[in-house]
Amino acid sequence: MRDQLPVDPEKALRVSLAQALELQGDRAGAITEALDVLERIEQEEIALEDAVQDPRRTATAAHAVLARALGVDHPVQGARHALDALAALHEVDDPPLRVGLISHLLRALMAAGAITQASFTAGRLASLQRTLQRDALRTAPLLAIAAQRVQAERYEAAWVPLEQARRIACDQRDHRSSLEASRLAASIHERTGDHDRALHELRRLASEARWLADDLATERAHRAELVRMELNAQALVMRRALDLGRTELVEEAGEGIEHRARPEGGRPLLPPELLWDHRVDAQVARFIAAGEALNRGEEGATTALYERRRRAAMQVIDGVPTGHDHRARYWAAYVDDRHAQMLADRGRVLPALRAARRARAGWDHLARPDDVARVDLLIAHLEQD
Repeated sequence: MRDQLPVDPEKALRVSLAQALELQGDRAGAITEALDVLERIEQEEIALEDAVQDPRRTATAAHAVLARALGVDHPVQGARHALDALAALHEVDDPPLRVGLISHLLRALMAAGAITQASFTAGRLASLQRTLQRDALRTAPLLAIAAQRVQAERYEAAWVPLEQARRIACDQRDHRSSLEASRLAASIHERTGDHDRALHELRRLASEARWLADDLATERAHRAELVRMELNAQALVMRRALDLGRTELVEEAGEGIEHRARPEGGRPLLPPELLWDHRVDAQVARFIAAGEALNRGEEGATTALYERRRRAAMQVIDGVPTGHDHRARYWAAYVDDRHAQMLADRGRVLPALRAARRARAGWDHLARPDDVARVDLLIAHLEQD
């Protein structure tokens, strides 16, 4: 229908295609289409020796796509395109578009390490976001401002926009913004040494990532990233819970990882090697927690439970995928090492010796002389007994 239209729709259609590709998670395709639009506009301007009338503002839309897509891996280029798009908006009264572009500009400046420029932009954004009529449009700029203040180590100042964004996200049932708020909150607590609250935020982060990964409205291109985020958050929960002696939370996080990463369940979104690594991490953490709970005499901690956790860990380790033998040997030696120490502490000399010798053989095969020397001391002590 090109001949029947008063204006050639090619550029507008390509901008729409770029936006669609961006929504599908195809950043490379979106960048290619947006750059092609800008190149076509430039060629037309050269041919006509004048600015091309652009009633649809396709150039601005193309710059906006590039600002978002390039801001991830090429932040300097992304910032330049954001500025180009903003320059074209000086005669347009469109606060949501302007605030959105400044939010992407801020993130690009932060990624590029432009500290002074990012601080100035965050201050400007803090004022502009108040002009937005809809609260739902304010969460992204508020979270961008909070992220900049966290990067600048202004933690108290970061809480103001962070809590505002979290309140709006809760009211709007915006799980993506809630996820980002939990991630930033966990980062602040970790940086300030408040490990109990960091643990709480990490659990919220894992919960939000799990909800979004299972939501049918989530695009498939984004599900793998969300599953990875959920698994990483659960792994951090386990480590922090072990540090704090929170055995029940180690169990909870371990079960969450096992459910998501089990071979027979879930969607095949991540490589099986990565899922195996998470399962091993979870089972070993549950084994460690069972041993520590047994030593502390916690209610429900029994030798039988400890043995079940140890066997479960070794069973997952034995299911090593091709090419990961070195990693499996490490985990097997690690489990035998801790098991030997546990048995030695409880006065079970002969089984402790057997486990220690298995651990020594594993560390020796992996060429870890420090671990070999440490286990040798344990073996010598046990042999004296």
